[in-house]
Amino acid sequence: MPSLAYRIWLAIRALFFWILFLPAVLIAAMVVSLLFFLSVESRQIIVRIWIEWSLGVLRLFCGLKYEITGLENIPDEGFIVMSKHSSTWETIAL
Repeated sequence: MPSLAYRIWLAIRALFFWILFLPAVLIAAMVVSLLFFLSVESRQIIVRIWIEWSLGVLRLFCGLKYEITGLENIPDEGFIVMSKHSSTWETIAL
């Protein structure tokens, strides 16, 4: 079982993550919703900024690192991603 000091450290890191993550979610959702009259591409730029912010905060406070492999297997035309979500991370990263 992890020591008390380690558990406190994890709780502090998680707290800092949530303090930065939740307002970003709310702001991005409101901005994208209020800018409904813009093109989808314009709104996607805002969503991409939110994704980069979220992944950066995860990297900084939670130490999450990832590597993308297999991009050569993604077709140029449209496709459907079927994913069994086991965490919020893949929802953001996909």
